[in-house]
Amino acid sequence: AEQFTINRGGQIVITQQTTNDAGQTVFDVENSETISAADQGLLTNAILKVAASGTFNAFFLTGDDTASDQMTTLKRSLTEQFDWNVRDTALIGLTSPEGEFRLNDPNVDGEVVISPGGSQSLSDQELLILTDYLDAGGSVIIFAGDTLNPDGESLATAANLNEYLFANFGLRINNDLVIDPSQSFLSPASPYATALDSTSFITSNGINRAQAAVVFEVPHSITVTDAPPANVTVTSLIRSSGEAYGKTNIAALLAATTDEEAQSALARGESDPTGPFTLAASAENTVTGAKVVIFGSTSPALDTFTQFQTSNLDVAFNSLIWTTDFNNFFSQIVVQQQQRPQDAPLSVTEQGIRDINLIALIALPFGVLALGILVWWNGRERARG
Repeated sequence: AEQFTINRGGQIVITQQTTNDAGQTVFDVENSETISAADQGLLTNAILKVAASGTFNAFFLTGDDTASDQMTTLKRSLTEQFDWNVRDTALIGLTSPEGEFRLNDPNVDGEVVISPGGSQSLSDQELLILTDYLDAGGSVIIFAGDTLNPDGESLATAANLNEYLFANFGLRINNDLVIDPSQSFLSPASPYATALDSTSFITSNGINRAQAAVVFEVPHSITVTDAPPANVTVTSLIRSSGEAYGKTNIAALLAATTDEEAQSALARGESDPTGPFTLAASAENTVTGAKVVIFGSTSPALDTFTQFQTSNLDVAFNSLIWTTDFNNFFSQIVVQQQQRPQDAPLSVTEQGIRDINLIALIALPFGVLALGILVWWNGRERARG
């Protein structure tokens, strides 16, 4: 109790056995979790944190018009459930050798850089940091911000980033807006998608496919090349319905001042491309280990959608697990179970069942009746005497 600072009743400690320098089996005091009650959720989270003793970092980029502060649910899941290090930071802040956290740290088990929107393209210095990181086997997740701004461009749709992504990973984020009148969430400019790839960890782990739906607010479509670069595997993760269409005239949308003008600008034109469109995709270089996941909007990771019955948070969370190989890390944890005699299953033959029925239905009831009669008779004899 003193070792684990147990100071009141009802507290429960989750820990692991380990071996000290003397070869003795002891409890790992430093890597332990104390919970206040035997609650299933608390127990599960504590067990996961104790079992996942590795070091994992998630870096959410900050900058102009990023949505990192609206992704607290996702961050809380990483920190409270899996004990990750989650930091809001600029790319340049991850290059200092003296910094607490830096990219390509050999002492961590996994790390990922998350781009949560952003309305300005990366500077040359920032782009170089990001591309060097990916070339060295890093992992990046991009939640594309919208381009409904006067410049008509965002961090995700900028030419400098997309030229690199297409050349090295076969993916491009298009500067368009996907409209879907048949599968719309509140408005056709916020479509929901139900076509999720069944082979990817990102869109299958823990997701009920019969009820899966991911909402994308003012999303961009993603071009997936038919001829991936050497050693690169590309996957279209989430696709819109076939009724969706794309609008590329962002200037007309911004120029609309009335509801009628906005509806006219959003209406399907004869030259508009039609769906299905890729709204989320992934790519992996099997030689360097670099991984990229792109979502057509920031909405999969936003707190707004945790209150709805959507799969947004599931796919966002799975993307962080996949890019860091955290799923493989968990598969390497060996759970040792000691078989106890009381855990052995019981089996009964048909003759045994007949014997049990005979005892329970005949022998016991009539035996109790006979015993009652005997007690009554003895009492009667004593009363006469």
